[in-house]
Amino acid sequence: MTSQYDFTNEDWDHVVITPMLVGLAVAKAEDSGFFGSMKETRTLMSTIADEVTGNPASGLINAAAVTDTEERVKGLIASGPDVLAEAAVNACNELSTILANTAEPEEAAGFKIWIVDIATAVAEAAKETDVRVSPAESQVIERVRGALSV
Repeated sequence: MTSQYDFTNEDWDHVVITPMLVGLAVAKAEDSGFFGSMKETRTLMSTIADEVTGNPASGLINAAAVTDTEERVKGLIASGPDVLAEAAVNACNELSTILANTAEPEEAAGFKIWIVDIATAVAEAAKETDVRVSPAESQVIERVRGALSV
């Protein structure tokens, strides 16, 4: 079983920031209004914070979930949707490499699925222009899926 201590500090930082970055990219992909944005943010935070069981990567996920990422994402929060989407996709590409080099294959796959689940939950949290998941959110999710090979 892989633990956070199997990663370099730099790699672990990347592991813990990617889920947050992906969630922010989906939340900002299209404006859902004040209350919609609040729902998406609350969903992002609660989905990351929820204890995960039954996933082969649950140990990694639960360790990543309790790591504070506020300072790491602070500079990106004010970024526009295109910048966030690009940063999220790049982070997923790098994460795939990090997980392939460090984690067991089933743990790597489980962690990647967890990230896609976060993205999907955020997208479904609020409606944009009367649709549950907007085309812009779908596009970010598909780019994340591609970068993670999920």
